[in-house]
Amino acid sequence: MAIKIGVIAEGITDQVVYDKFISEHFKDEDFDLHFIKEQPGDATSASPEGGWTQVQNWCRNNKSVFRNAVLTQGLFKDPSNESKRDIFLFHLDSDAAEVIMLAANENGYDLTTPLKRGAYVRQKLTEWLWPGESNPNVSAHVVSIAVDAVEAWMICAINNDPDIETKDNLEKLLVAEIYEKVVYKIDPRANSPKKDKKTYEEICQRTLSGVSNIYANCSYFKQTCDDIEYQITRINT
Repeated sequence: MAIKIGVIAEGITDQVVYDKFISEHFKDEDFDLHFIKEQPGDATSASPEGGWTQVQNWCRNNKSVFRNAVLTQGLFKDPSNESKRDIFLFHLDSDAAEVIMLAANENGYDLTTPLKRGAYVRQKLTEWLWPGESNPNVSAHVVSIAVDAVEAWMICAINNDPDIETKDNLEKLLVAEIYEKVVYKIDPRANSPKKDKKTYEEICQRTLSGVSNIYANCSYFKQTCDDIEYQITRINT
């Protein structure tokens, strides 16, 4: 059975990480996951289509009544079923918490740790999806936060770090781990891996054996996988 998941993410490299690692987590199940790029589109590297504001704009421009129609029948009762989605997955990195709070003109939130930032960003993303709705229909929606960024999952796949969700400066840490432990050429002086689709695909592909480490150590990755599994079970009943 094919499950079509529409992914609304900050950037193309985030989409790559979700596709590679979540597909690997479910590789032995009796369904196939098909990740469809909703936001950003078909870009191959960093572009103006990326960033948390574009996720916010997508949520505002595609309100719940539209999303629910796509989930139930596709666009305009599409006879080909190409536009239909089984699940929408929404991603933000928790390292965007402070700028989101400033943009919302809010204060008083404790953002001193990655996990606290994750809780705040999850709250804001939920508000963007269902503004003013007291009892929203959340079926087939998976809200997924990476703490502090998807690079934490990549690092954990390499080194099985149980404390990775407490750490900052993840892109630099990822460079060091790749240089020391992954068969992949990288400049150890770089502040981050090259932020493009091909680079992240190759790094993820070389670290798929560590996906069980991510599930064990990264609470938000585990929640994302568990939420997807729940939604698939709901679809099948």
